[in-house]
Amino acid sequence: MMTISKENTVIGFVGTGVMGKSMAGHLLRAGYQVLAYNRTKARAEELIQMGAREKTLRGNCKWYLIILNT
Repeated sequence: MMTISKENTVIGFVGTGVMGKSMAGHLLRAGYQVLAYNRTKARAEELIQMGAREKTLRGNCKWYLIILNT
């Protein structure tokens, strides 16, 4: 069983609008590694400046969690 820790967990965000940017920002400030992807790169720029990596998520995340907020 894998233990979730800041050292071995990379969290990817698809969509860094108001909600995604806020959640990703909290995780970055807590010390987690974050990959940020947004269709419009400028929307992910603040997270990238905070330390997120901008990459495509395919192949960079071991697990994917999709949350739909409707």
